[in-house]
Amino acid sequence: MTEHYFTQSPESESNEQEFVDTFNGKELRFVYDASVFSKGKIDKGSALLVQTFIELNSNLSDKIQMLDLGCGYGFVTVAITSFLDVSMTSSDINQRAVSLCEKNCRLNSVQSNCIQSDGFNNFDKLFDFILLNPPIRTGKKKVYSILKESYNHLNDNGELWVVIRVKQGAKSMKTYLQSFFSSVDTVAKKGGYHILRCEK
Repeated sequence: MTEHYFTQSPESESNEQEFVDTFNGKELRFVYDASVFSKGKIDKGSALLVQTFIELNSNLSDKIQMLDLGCGYGFVTVAITSFLDVSMTSSDINQRAVSLCEKNCRLNSVQSNCIQSDGFNNFDKLFDFILLNPPIRTGKKKVYSILKESYNHLNDNGELWVVIRVKQGAKSMKTYLQSFFSSVDTVAKKGGYHILRCEK
């Protein structure tokens, strides 16, 4: 049975491999491993999330505090910090993922503070932006808890950006987010994925 990536200390045998891909015209290198999302390729939903964010936020300053929540091997972190001058924090419950994120930041000459944390358990700072590709397979209760915690860890007027597939509940998630965020907009749709921008 394949071990799930939402695991604190993966027990599967490590098998690090590397791939190179082009994102937004820039060549990026990544090392990935077993029990870490996503294997051997850039996830389409995460790519749409980052592409949309970059297009709509091209002039951010390095004073902006951003969190890549559930960073995996670090694609979102690396891609954002390759194109935008922001202060990035990356976190994941999975220790193997955090180690890979640190390694991939070095490989691509970008910087992030990488932290192992189940949600927000290991840090209490506030952010201007949180980017999230939610761990849908952990179940609705866990995912919705993460969404609500994200709201509580945003500065005033801060934004949560979420990618969600239509068939995985984009409509119901948007309705839930509208119950506590001041505004929730679908800012991109492509290939069955929706990008939601939620303003506190």
